[in-house]
Amino acid sequence: MSKVHRAFEKNFDKFELYVRRNIVAVPDSVAAEVAQIRAEKHKDGEGETPVAVPDEEDTSLLSKDQREERRVDAQLEALRLKLRELTASNKRLEMEQKALDERTQHFQGLVSQVAFLDDVPERAISPLKRTAEHISALHDAFLQMDSIQAALEEDSRQFKRSKVATRGSFRNLRKRFTARTAEMTYRTTEDLEELHSKLLTM
Repeated sequence: MSKVHRAFEKNFDKFELYVRRNIVAVPDSVAAEVAQIRAEKHKDGEGETPVAVPDEEDTSLLSKDQREERRVDAQLEALRLKLRELTASNKRLEMEQKALDERTQHFQGLVSQVAFLDDVPERAISPLKRTAEHISALHDAFLQMDSIQAALEEDSRQFKRSKVATRGSFRNLRKRFTARTAEMTYRTTEDLEELHSKLLTM
């Protein structure tokens, strides 16, 4: 059963890559949501016994190379899951950055709409009670917009720092994943069967 599960995982990964490259373009929001669901499912099943892990009997019947291959397969699968989690996190950060940029642009537009008030001469302001109330309300509105803009800029700075840290982790994991993949001489069941047939003919 463990062999079937490993073969299914490998073939499904190949199919997923083929679909993404040749058939459809998956929207970023959908891809991020799917990756998040997979990551949550993996976290929920952490306490359970993995299906792909062989029992002691199966391990005792395997050769050293086969045991090493299974160990590398397990590590590669863990790296795949981690890459999916980081991809989903990166997508969420990009969407949050876009929302912050839109909000900042909106408030900057509001500020530009009332910029003409800076050019109003002092003599045009009559000392009426209503005018004074309007000026006070406008001043409060300016203070509120300034505080909102400062909060948005702080959120944007925090987001950028978080994004840089996430990208560093993502690149490190990708480098480890590529290195592990390069270590495997026989990567599929077909390669192992071909090796077995060659050994029989020697």
